[in-house]
Amino acid sequence: MLKQISVKAIKGKNALKQMYNEAQIYLDNIGFSKEQILSLTDSDKAIRTYLFSQGKEKILLEYQQDNVEEVLKLVFHPMEIKFVYDILLMRFNQLAKEKGSVYIFNT
Repeated sequence: MLKQISVKAIKGKNALKQMYNEAQIYLDNIGFSKEQILSLTDSDKAIRTYLFSQGKEKILLEYQQDNVEEVLKLVFHPMEIKFVYDILLMRFNQLAKEKGSVYIFNT
């Protein structure tokens, strides 16, 4: 089963940068291996994508920033380790309340 958390914020809040960094640290700490898939930066846009894996569990972490907004996506496939999804969603909700103007969509 595929699950996804998408977070959007107005540029300048730095809320998503903190979420992005915390997600990487958390996944590293619980034993996921990390592989960089994409890193693009120019004057208008930055995109960073990593694949985290542990056994059959795969998590795609993508951070995008442009002149208007920041977008953070986590895609979980297959969803065997549900507590990782729950913990990250809970932490993102905490940060969203602290920062304001952050919108979370989970599917």
